[in-house]
Amino acid sequence: MRLLDLTDVRFGRLIARWPVGYVGKGRMYHWLCSCDCGRLTTCSVGNLRSGGSTSCGCFAQERRISCNVTHGMSRTPEYIMYLMAKTRAKKKGIPFTIEVSDVVIPKLCPMLNIPLFQANGVLHDNSPTLDRREGSKGYVKGNIRVISYKANRAKNNLTLDEMKLMVTNWS
Repeated sequence: MRLLDLTDVRFGRLIARWPVGYVGKGRMYHWLCSCDCGRLTTCSVGNLRSGGSTSCGCFAQERRISCNVTHGMSRTPEYIMYLMAKTRAKKKGIPFTIEVSDVVIPKLCPMLNIPLFQANGVLHDNSPTLDRREGSKGYVKGNIRVISYKANRAKNNLTLDEMKLMVTNWS
């Protein structure tokens, strides 16, 4: 049987350098290959030619690492508000185009000028909540802001005109 000379032939990130011989249970012919990352590995001729082996494993590792890169905000109040808003938008069938970075919690509620702070997962008047300025527009850039739970609860489903009427008729 004539052996195929693969010396210096590139297969993805691997370059076949020299034959190793028959290896393993199936007694397949293997080549020692150098990878672009600098490591050496042995691969069967069948795997090299079929595309089954294209790196020493470094490519798969790079892919796994890149898939696990996040925004770095997991478990933050901003991220939790983002996820809850995403769930509400899907349930209500309204637009959702914001990103986690769009949710910014100010020190004071922009509507009531009271301090905003978290308290062990229980909503209270000073809890930050995500508000849609116009309910019909959904969670889109320019239509969201973080206000206190007290302000959001008072605002509820009122339009601006209804809120003005309520203030006018207050006394």
